[in-house]
Amino acid sequence: MRLNTRKVDMRTVVEVDTNDLDASIAKEFKNHLIEVFEQDPDAAVILDLSKVRFIDSTCLGALLAAFRHNGSKKKLAVAEPQEPVQHVFDVVRLSKAMPVYETVVEALLMTSGEWPARS
Repeated sequence: MRLNTRKVDMRTVVEVDTNDLDASIAKEFKNHLIEVFEQDPDAAVILDLSKVRFIDSTCLGALLAAFRHNGSKKKLAVAEPQEPVQHVFDVVRLSKAMPVYETVVEALLMTSGEWPARS
């Protein structure tokens, strides 16, 4: 699995360069996201899932665990999920925890008022 990270203004875009997010890469996925969050605690992170066609419950759990790492108030958005991945997000109501955008460009244009409240 390749995770390409780049800065765009005050945001960090993490591009997941694999077709399947499954148990075999869940730990690496979670650890990379935690590292990104810790490197720049104030930057919003956009997770580009445009190449991902499958996500299993283990990687979904890894995503949520990284998002909540140490009670983090990190701003995380998901961008460009393919239809099967979007379906999983809809079923688990992921958009209640973080915004989901149709494109990375749309996510980059988000305003701070668009982040859901976190408890």
